[in-house]
Amino acid sequence: MGRGWPLIRSSTIGFTEQTASASRRSKDMAENMFELRRTDTSVIRGELAIAATIDSAVAEVGGIVLHNRRMPAGAGDIDHIAIVPSGIYVIDTKGVTGRVVVRSRWRQPPLLFIAGRDRTVYLDRLDRQIHAVRDALARTSHASSSVIGALCFTHADLPLLRTLEMRGHLLLYRKALADRLTAAGPLSHDHRLELAASLCKALLPA
Repeated sequence: MGRGWPLIRSSTIGFTEQTASASRRSKDMAENMFELRRTDTSVIRGELAIAATIDSAVAEVGGIVLHNRRMPAGAGDIDHIAIVPSGIYVIDTKGVTGRVVVRSRWRQPPLLFIAGRDRTVYLDRLDRQIHAVRDALARTSHASSSVIGALCFTHADLPLLRTLEMRGHLLLYRKALADRLTAAGPLSHDHRLELAASLCKALLPA
């Protein structure tokens, strides 16, 4: 996740319960073993490219991006939080390969499969990250701000003509993410600064 990019990047400003459950930790450890391929040079380059794309898109619209933020209670890290006119984007980068499929089920929640393996846990993690961001804003005047989740893939095989969505989260490549980040929206410059200040205070650097 964290690859050495700056903790905060902005065109307008520089903001210089104990442990999670054992079952959650063991599941995350198992998933991390699967993601050891992230150490491949090409995957690292892909993740750095995603970070650079986010920085460029956010700067284009006068937004703010927070990199590598720590969630409370040892629940993990958030790769990127982009605060742009269209809302707050919580972005988790994934350096995995294989075809990405959202499998619908009769009267049951859909499942996320990548390379034929159930990776729905990725959405579980993203849900927790979004909850951490919303919780950080709950006691502020910005509690109703839009928070959008995104899984941004470096090498996985995604549909070419549409953006996959699951649980309301986006599953996409970095160019499609940039289009979302540069879209027009209701958050003013001052509003974005206030949101960034609140999130910086609540979610410390990892």
